[in-house]
Amino acid sequence: MTIDLRGEWLCAQLTTGQSKTPGIGEALTRTRLSSRLTLTQDGDALSVSWRVVDLSIDTGTRIARAELSPDLVENMSILERPGRVHDGRLELDWAQSVMGAEVDEDESLPEEPDDPRVRDTDRDGEPGVTIKFRGLARGRVFAAQRTRTRLLSDPIGDERPTRIAGLVEWRLEQTVLGATNPLLKLAPTIHPIDERDASWFVMERESASMSDDQARERIETLFDRG
Repeated sequence: MTIDLRGEWLCAQLTTGQSKTPGIGEALTRTRLSSRLTLTQDGDALSVSWRVVDLSIDTGTRIARAELSPDLVENMSILERPGRVHDGRLELDWAQSVMGAEVDEDESLPEEPDDPRVRDTDRDGEPGVTIKFRGLARGRVFAAQRTRTRLLSDPIGDERPTRIAGLVEWRLEQTVLGATNPLLKLAPTIHPIDERDASWFVMERESASMSDDQARERIETLFDRG
């Protein structure tokens, strides 16, 4: 069976990790990524244009609740990533997304705000990406972050599917370039949860042209696996 994935897609992605932050403790951190994808296909080879339309972080603790600037998503680069259809599944190769810096694939992230590789991704006048924390540990963190992901779908049963689901493998690196609260100056370590269903994605083919606001509303329902 030839599987045709060409077209426009909506994607909900949830990743869950165990975080440990000095002075704050351990917690389960969940990151929700809402994206619009354009897939082109040549045989089994895929090329995916990946554009983020919403991003949120649940730190899993009331001590420090994270908020991202609404301008961050507007200024994130479109990610071009390769993939394939293999053994009846969608496979997207490992790809990296970097916020707050401009670095090569294997290059370390900057650790100082005056490093020339630092970028003001959310364009708020501060180095890197600004993360606001509310709760007992209030303040702002200026960070550089690299996320690597690989996606593998469940078996696809249709020649032209309208919905695909599967698992996400991921890795995260982060450096703190500065912070307004001493409790927040040390970067947390975050590792994927070793459970099969802790990090997953759902893709749905766009059935009609829609705005980004409409796309965000529809993707929100996908997080309920609905």
